[in-house]
Amino acid sequence: MRPLIGMIPFCEEVGDKGEDEEKLVKETLMKYAQELHRLGVLPVIFFEDIDRNDIRTMDAILLYGRWKGRGEGFGELKEREKYRLIFSETNSPLLCVGQGCSVLNHLCDGRVSQGMQAHTPKIPGAVLPEQDIRVYEGTKLFECIGKSSMMQEVKVDARTRKIGENLRVSAMSGNGDIVGVEGVEERFILGIEWDLIDETKEEKLLSDENYLILSVFIQMTMKYSS
Repeated sequence: MRPLIGMIPFCEEVGDKGEDEEKLVKETLMKYAQELHRLGVLPVIFFEDIDRNDIRTMDAILLYGRWKGRGEGFGELKEREKYRLIFSETNSPLLCVGQGCSVLNHLCDGRVSQGMQAHTPKIPGAVLPEQDIRVYEGTKLFECIGKSSMMQEVKVDARTRKIGENLRVSAMSGNGDIVGVEGVEERFILGIEWDLIDETKEEKLLSDENYLILSVFIQMTMKYSS
């Protein structure tokens, strides 16, 4: 039987704007579902309420919200307890994409402080050239894509951000924004702020690196479900 991946959409907008945003999130989530199905798992999309019993039956969770390029926090996250279920009701692999990454950090009591700069030393890492993203060596994210990426030292100025409990930074953008966090404990938890799927491309929706990230997530899902 194919492993089940629960797919949870996130949308913080309200009113007419929120309805348009929710539609876009759901449309993109359907494309993720198609890719996951093609890669051998069975996606289950939670368009409405999230039930704790349903979460417990999932072999992995994907939390997705469209990223809009804003380096800011959420203030008070609405329906906090709804999203906290992905921690309290399961120990399965968790992939948080786009705004889902910031939701992950928020749920772990992390915050963002805008406008503050902090110097980080040169470190060995991998570069994702299409998104201008630097991935730290020694992280789970690096293990996903490091072998296929160009290796070089990187130097960035990082915005000061309080990273959530039991999380660490895994990736930075070229202009110094934190764009990747991950769990430090045994459970596979990965948060990335860039979109894995490039909707501007008709044929190849996933770059080689993004394909590897999704593939490793599926491998961890299959390992967890076995």
